[in-house]
Amino acid sequence: MLEQNSSALESNPGLMAIGSNAVPFLARALAMEQTTYDRYRWARSSRFQSFAKQLHLGFTWRMPASEVRNRAAMALLAFGFEAAPALPELHAELLRARDTDRQLVIFALSELGPLPESIAWLVKAFPLATNETSVVRHSLLHALGRGGSNAADMAMPLVIGSLNDPDWDVRSTAAQTLAHWAQPAPDAIPPLVVLLKGTNEDFSMSACMALVRITNWCDWAVPHIRGLLESTNDFICATAAITLWRLGGDPEETRRLLEPLLASKSTRGAAARYLGEMGPAARASIPLLVKGSHEVLGAWVEMYDRAQCAKAVLQIAGSSSEAYAILEEAITTDKNGWVRETMLGEISHLGAVAQPLVPAVRKALNDPNRDVRHAAAVALAGLENR
Repeated sequence: MLEQNSSALESNPGLMAIGSNAVPFLARALAMEQTTYDRYRWARSSRFQSFAKQLHLGFTWRMPASEVRNRAAMALLAFGFEAAPALPELHAELLRARDTDRQLVIFALSELGPLPESIAWLVKAFPLATNETSVVRHSLLHALGRGGSNAADMAMPLVIGSLNDPDWDVRSTAAQTLAHWAQPAPDAIPPLVVLLKGTNEDFSMSACMALVRITNWCDWAVPHIRGLLESTNDFICATAAITLWRLGGDPEETRRLLEPLLASKSTRGAAARYLGEMGPAARASIPLLVKGSHEVLGAWVEMYDRAQCAKAVLQIAGSSSEAYAILEEAITTDKNGWVRETMLGEISHLGAVAQPLVPAVRKALNDPNRDVRHAAAVALAGLENR
């Protein structure tokens, strides 16, 4: 059960066969303070360890508690949403673990939402990661960004402080977190200006995404955002274009800037998502979106990008039999389980326009993938309660 070496449950047939019945056991393993290996020096000797291996003695004889907890966290990460009963133990381990072991626990909590009760624990863990590998702070910020307004209320000061982190990538992630929260944050403006004016386009893009979400006064930033339109990175161009519209710019200009990106295999999904956000203002782009929902461009997640085009058509036009057909394919028959799961989540936020997809969502309740079945159940509850 503790031989899980990846975040994919399928990589451990034994654990998969036991199923979620293993979660209470893994929770107890995650709470383990000491093992026989920790308690006795003789148990750590190479001679005894060789003997223990030959006799197939249990893990408490052959590894320290820190290793047991690390492996238990990996297994709980693989269980995803089914790991919720182990939440108290995950919270405790979040504060006890160090460096990348802490990051593993953050990943496990992120797979659970993170749930509202985890936000306070993520905030408590942040000071502990100050001198750890920067990816730990990056992961904490990413998890908090998904925590919604509750996380914004509790974590705003530490996220604003992270805009001055020694690591540039952490600063960029802090900006993205502010963009996700979309809450007023006047104290964040000065460090975001520094990020926006920097030479790294990716970091500048994160800053402009944040600025337009935390303040309604950003006119001075427009020249810098327009500069990003000259980037050779199509995704940065798409983000700059939608940011100009969010700042009150000409919708027709933004629409024209986004349309050519529908033909790019690296940016079709993002361009479609942004056109959908524009709603009726992007009505003239519907023919290209319909075309994009059918075209095969060789993207890594082809069906996801096609589904984004179909979703945008619904957001703009309100109804489309072609778009419904593409989205039904995405959530029921596409071979990529991640696409099925992710699109079910996105469809659940479409509201009344998604009602014709309810039969397809019900069909997904019988999907062979447990994560897809869970996403279908959550989506169906959301759609039927609207």
